[in-house]
Amino acid sequence: MRSVIKRGFMTVLAVGALAAGTGLAASPGAQAATSATGCTGTVNIYGSLSDGRLTFGQINANTQTRTKVLTGANLGFAPKTLTTLNYNTVLATTTGGALYRVDIGTNNTSLSFTKTLLSSQGWTHSHLTYDGNYLYGNVPATGELLRYTVTVNGNGTKPAAANITTRVVIGASGFGSLRTLTATAPKTLMATSTAGELISYKANGANSYTRHTLSPSTWGGMKNLLSAGSGIFYGQNATALYAYRDANPTDGSGADISASKTIDASGWTQTKLSAQHNTVTCANGNYALPLPTSAADRSDYAADHHDHPGSDLFVPIGTKVAAINGGKVVGVINSGECGRGVFIRGNDGADYGYCHFNSITIANGATVTAGQQIGWSGISGGANNPHLHVQIKTSGTNRCPQALLLAIYDNRPVPAPTSLATTGCYFATR
Repeated sequence: MRSVIKRGFMTVLAVGALAAGTGLAASPGAQAATSATGCTGTVNIYGSLSDGRLTFGQINANTQTRTKVLTGANLGFAPKTLTTLNYNTVLATTTGGALYRVDIGTNNTSLSFTKTLLSSQGWTHSHLTYDGNYLYGNVPATGELLRYTVTVNGNGTKPAAANITTRVVIGASGFGSLRTLTATAPKTLMATSTAGELISYKANGANSYTRHTLSPSTWGGMKNLLSAGSGIFYGQNATALYAYRDANPTDGSGADISASKTIDASGWTQTKLSAQHNTVTCANGNYALPLPTSAADRSDYAADHHDHPGSDLFVPIGTKVAAINGGKVVGVINSGECGRGVFIRGNDGADYGYCHFNSITIANGATVTAGQQIGWSGISGGANNPHLHVQIKTSGTNRCPQALLLAIYDNRPVPAPTSLATTGCYFATR
C-alpha cells in the first residue's frame, strides 16, 4: 500500500444549519443558476429516508439542475447501506446484516418496487458502492475494505446471491470509520474520513491499494458522496446537495476538482443516497471520451489493438457510447464484422468509426456534438466479447487512436488526427 498526499484543493463548504426538510420537495423548486458543464446525460439517484421509504431523483448533468423527484413506499426497514447497480436495480442492507435486491417497477411518474432477500446475514458493511464490475464495502468491526465480483449487471439483469462472489480483502485495516464511500471510476473509490479528509483509493488487488489525500479537511460534514461517472460527483451536507467535477478521478490529485454548485439548499433528508454509474459524459473542449470515465480506465485507452490501428474497449453490454468529436453522421450500419456501427465525419476532418453496438440512438445524416450519446455498447457483428471498437481515419488511412484518447482522458491538448501514428499500436507492429 502506498499513501500519497496531493494538496492544492481546499474547498470551503458552509456547514451551518440548513432548513429542515421532509425528503425531496414535491417539485424541483428554486435552484441556484449554474452555467453549462459541457457534460451530457442524466444523473439517476436512489435514496432512502429514515422511515425506510425509497426515493428517486434525476439531475440534468449539463445544467446541474434537479428535474425529477419521487417518493415510494416503505422498504420495510431503514437501510444501513444502499447502492445502485443499474437504472432499475438497487442493493440494500439492514442493520442486522441482511442483503436485499430492490427491483424497480416504475420510476417515471411514480416509484414502485419489489424486494428479494439475497442473504439473511453477514452483510455488516458501513457503506457499499458499485463501479460497474465490482461491489466494494467497508466493515467497521474489522476495518477492512472488501471487494466482490458482480458477474451479471446492466440492462436490467438482476443478480442473485450466487452472482455476488469472490470476496477479496483490498485493505486489512483503516477503513472502518469512513464517513462516506463511492466509486468514481473502475477500481477507484472516493471517501471522506471522520477527520474531514477527502480521500481517493485505487484498489489494485488483494491486500493492495493506493491512498491519495485529495483534501486534508473541510469534508467532515458530508453525509453521503455519490458519483455518476466522468468525474461528476455529489456531496450531501445536512439537507443540501452540492455538485462537483473531478477532471480526472484516477490521477490522485484534488487540484483538478472544481468548486461546488448547489443543486438544492435544503430538502435532501435521505439517510442514504446512491447514483447509477456510467450515465454522464463530459467533453474536453471539442473532444470527449467515447465512454463514461467510470467505464474504462487509462490503461484501457492505452492498450494495443489486435491486428490494425484501432482500440477495443471492453465494457458491459448497455454502456453509454458518445461521439469523440462533433460532426456529421455519414453512416449507420448493421452488417459485417462491425455489426451495428456508426461513422462520423468529424469537425476536425477525421473519420471516426464505432462498432459492435447493442443499439444506436442517432440517425444517418444527423449532426452531433462531442460527448453526445450515439448508442449503447454491445456484442454485434464479429465481436466475441462485449466491447466498443473505435477507429480513426484521415484521408482513408487508419490512425492509432490511443494518443488522442489518452489526451482526452488526461485533460491535455488533443493532438491533430493527422499527427497520429499509423503503426506501433497493434500487436503485429510490436
